[in-house]
Amino acid sequence: MRYLAVMQRETITITRDKRLLLIVVFFPLLLLIIYGYGVTFDIMHVPIAVYDQSNSVISRELIDRYYASEYFKITEFTRSRQRIDELLINDDIIIGLVIPPDFAGNMKSRKGGVVQVLINGSDANTASVALGYHAAVFADFTGKYFKLPENISFPEVQAENRIWYNPGLKSSNFIVPGIIAIIMMLMGAILTSTAIVKEKESGTIEQIVASPVKSWEYIAGKISPYIIISLFDVILVVTAAYFIFDVPVRGSLLQLGFFAILFLANALGVGLFVSSVSKNVVGAQMMAALISLLPSILLSGFVFPIGSMPKTIQAITYLVPARYFLEVLRGIFLKGTGVSILWPQGLFLCANAMFFLSLASFKFKKTLD
Repeated sequence: MRYLAVMQRETITITRDKRLLLIVVFFPLLLLIIYGYGVTFDIMHVPIAVYDQSNSVISRELIDRYYASEYFKITEFTRSRQRIDELLINDDIIIGLVIPPDFAGNMKSRKGGVVQVLINGSDANTASVALGYHAAVFADFTGKYFKLPENISFPEVQAENRIWYNPGLKSSNFIVPGIIAIIMMLMGAILTSTAIVKEKESGTIEQIVASPVKSWEYIAGKISPYIIISLFDVILVVTAAYFIFDVPVRGSLLQLGFFAILFLANALGVGLFVSSVSKNVVGAQMMAALISLLPSILLSGFVFPIGSMPKTIQAITYLVPARYFLEVLRGIFLKGTGVSILWPQGLFLCANAMFFLSLASFKFKKTLD
């Protein structure tokens, strides 16, 4: 078959490229480790400076609450309010805590202690999270001093919180599946982005034009070896995610492999389309990285919730394969869901894969420009 001949030819070309084989093995692992450790929504050890004008047992008890929390790190006890301002301006601290001289007296007399909390809002996300941590510390502290009188009682209501799917609220369990989707999209697109344009640069495209091979046979033969290589990368990064980042895999690995093949067809289709319209290898690789990476990060729900985007942008996200595969990964990894629930994502991945592969086949013409 002509398809098998093209596939065999592409396989021989790949195996002769030692640099490509090194990239296939080490590049996905390198990206997973860098972004797995570097990208996190967990904010720990928030730097805080304290200006304690009270110097009382009660003020020290409040400060001890910050010491006891792993979310805060007291970096300095200052002797002036101006020093707090300097630390905030220099981004040395996130929170400045100013305890007034009458704090202890007001707490003992039940007037309520007023404490000034200065938040560095240059990073809005960090500031809001730090403010939430601070509110929790204060709620625990004030609960000790302000209680209902003994003659007043209310029916006891207790809330028992139970967090499903990610009980420890580890951001790595949420982020690593997204990184896997981005790595697969990037690697798949880059691997095939030079498949056709190399033929143009080397002049061997003339042999393809003169041969009886059809465009769909040529596209299918080109993509097949890269599917096998990309599946190897999938196994590599999923194994690394499990052993390095301790991300659970509660669903079926066979179903994960099925959805991975659908997603890889999208990624490789994008790369082949880029290769078919590009004039040189460098331009193809740059275009493939741009088309695959930015939408996968910005429009897949990995960083920004899709529901919070404008309606026009939400409509565009339906063309981003990483959106569906990200839902699949988080469902299989964290919830143990399967095809019975994830079949809509599978249909969208099939439709997108057919679209990109058909587009690549249409753009590839057996004519010399």
